[in-house]
Amino acid sequence: MKLSKILIVASLAVAFGTEVRAATVTISQTNSFANLTTGTRTLSFNLLDSAFGSSVAVSDIVAISITGIMYKSAGAWTVENLENNGVYVDFYQITKGWFTSAMPSLPFAPGSEASPHLISDYDHRIFFQPFEKISSDFGSSDTGGPIGGELLSNDMFSDYLGSGTFDIVVNALQSTSVVGPGIDQSTSSPRLSGNVVVTYEIVPEPSTASLIVLGLGGLAGLRRARRI
Repeated sequence: MKLSKILIVASLAVAFGTEVRAATVTISQTNSFANLTTGTRTLSFNLLDSAFGSSVAVSDIVAISITGIMYKSAGAWTVENLENNGVYVDFYQITKGWFTSAMPSLPFAPGSEASPHLISDYDHRIFFQPFEKISSDFGSSDTGGPIGGELLSNDMFSDYLGSGTFDIVVNALQSTSVVGPGIDQSTSSPRLSGNVVVTYEIVPEPSTASLIVLGLGGLAGLRRARRI
């Protein structure tokens, strides 16, 4: 097709409001945490403008998803009965983990100590023979899986506009107890690990066909100049 005909087609496209849409662009941000026993860990994520390096409008957003994963390793204990008699030893260990954030529209509701996302209980009584020594762990197979991961609804998109960052805080609380008469004991608490992934998917504001007309018009001018 000759350049003049392409210009006519592009001009008609502009006249009828045809738009040239850009490709979908996806950016994922992953922040990990590891070996958290008791306390907090703050994870920071870019808002849309900072993530893409340009201004993003609500109409540009295709999807936003936030996935949290939280799991625990097994703590360990070693107990030796120092008595000449058999004794019962009680083991108790609890792990709690939850996310909090000032961001009101997380797809998983921020938890609390009263309603954590991850909770693991180990409550056991073992009889030790005289001078018996045992080493074991607090529920090595007990892990917590994915937390959330749902897509945000469209009315939540505006919370993520603008530049700067927002925080998601990982909270962990552990309690360990080994009780029995005449025992020598050592314990290590489990540790929380995991990650949070924030994914933005946008289609940048479409450019109109008039830009194509300008570009092709420039090419036509160059071609005419070469003929002179």
